Amino acid sequence: MAISKNLEIKINNDQATFTEKFYVYQNDRGIDLYIKVNIPKLQFGNKSVSLLSELDGVTAGAVILKPDKSVIGRNNLGIVNDSIKFTIDKELTDEISEIGIYKIQFHLYDNNDNRLTIPPVEFEVKELIGVIPYTR
Repeated sequence: MAISKNLEIKINNDQATFTEKFYVYQNDRGIDLYIKVNIPKLQFGNKSVSLLSELDGVTAGAVILKPDKSVIGRNNLGIVNDSIKFTIDKELTDEISEIGIYKIQFHLYDNNDNRLTIPPVEFEVKELIGVIPYTR
């Protein structure tokens, strides 16, 4: 069973926000985010589109600014049912220094390696109130 969450990014001028507050806790992992991007009509090649699903061969990448100001990237994120699929994994949540506000900026690429950048959005990794061993 996969853990998943549907989110939407709303873009207003050069600002982007999730339409609802999103956060996870320290050591949370294996959470697939399906992120719709609410963008005005765009022209990709000879197609005018408003939905990611209408684009052939589009992939996504992400640049993530962690709370400690380090930057990591993700390549070849899939587009699934009109959404960018992004996974929260332990690389984002397993260290105490990773608690705090993250900024994530997505890039959309077409078949010709042309790129459209979406303004960054924020999410938070929060601290647990305590840790106990997990047993099955």
